[in-house]
Amino acid sequence: MIKQILAKLPLVYKLRVLQLRVKRTSSNFFVNFAKERSVDQLPHVIKRHQSLLRRKLGASDPKLQENKITNMRIALQSMNGIVIKPGETFSFWHLIGKPTARKGYIEGLLLSQSKRHCIL
Repeated sequence: MIKQILAKLPLVYKLRVLQLRVKRTSSNFFVNFAKERSVDQLPHVIKRHQSLLRRKLGASDPKLQENKITNMRIALQSMNGIVIKPGETFSFWHLIGKPTARKGYIEGLLLSQSKRHCIL
């Protein structure tokens, strides 16, 4: 019901988005995010990518899949080598930031977005 109201009142929607961004920014002020990088090869692999990057997706343009892979490579450079110490929070969005053309990102297929943080 709230979504229906917000869809009919664009100004209220923008104010709600601003409110949620301010709330998240203020709560993130007290979070200790993982930032330290290791230049050496780390001794253990915790997780490997296992999903298919290229596959037939109905009528979607295959170029968008290639662009998605390019965007993932750019994002990986921001995350590669991050060491998560006890008490630190890993945040994909904190490390990557907004994917803009200025950073080299291009139009591609969207991945599902998760708002979860991994806390160790």
